[in-house]
Amino acid sequence: MDSGNQKCDLVDYLNDFPSREMLEEIIKKSGRPVRDFIRTSEPVYSTKYAGKKFSDKKWVDVLMKNHILLQRPIVVKGDKVWIARDAETIGEILG
Repeated sequence: MDSGNQKCDLVDYLNDFPSREMLEEIIKKSGRPVRDFIRTSEPVYSTKYAGKKFSDKKWVDVLMKNHILLQRPIVVKGDKVWIARDAETIGEILG
């Protein structure tokens, strides 16, 4: 994909989910808590995980079993990672 002069690769995380190691690296690079990567609006979250107080390791286990719960889009650019769900974040990435 080419956005102006910014080139990027698109990864369909639902069909090409990252390895546990890659997911942990993405989360670490972001500097954000693993809970920020959980889509709490998904029905599987509401029925199985809402209100749970898991460790980061356990939340990664949950993501590895329930790919639909991974927030997206996630943008990785060098050593930076964003959860790009709003125009302000996208502007920061492209800016």
